Amino acid sequence: MFGCGGLAPSQTALVNETVTATLADISELDREISRFRAAIEELGLKRTALQSFADAQKSLLSPVSRLPAEVLSQIFQQCVIVPWTDIRWDRYYSSNIRPPMAIASVSRPWRDVALSTPRLW
Repeated sequence: MFGCGGLAPSQTALVNETVTATLADISELDREISRFRAAIEELGLKRTALQSFADAQKSLLSPVSRLPAEVLSQIFQQCVIVPWTDIRWDRYYSSNIRPPMAIASVSRPWRDVALSTPRLW
């Protein structure tokens, strides 16, 4: 007596066992892939945190970070002076972001100085 596809029942059972084992292997590989993806995501987050830390540490070495707030404020004010009051900003700055906002977006210390400098606004 023959089973599916002309196979003997014992052969059909063997094929079924092989398919079942193969599907189990595929499921295990899927679980392992998921674990690796989670590990990669975690490593990516750690890398991002370390990069941020390194960037923050490097910024401490920057000479501009040692300038007093008063000097930064004066520099910032010079950045927003327009020679003629009737001239539009976009003739001098190609970005849609106005200089005070651009300055305030550089770093937390620059934002603090910019926001505490009324002449910028």
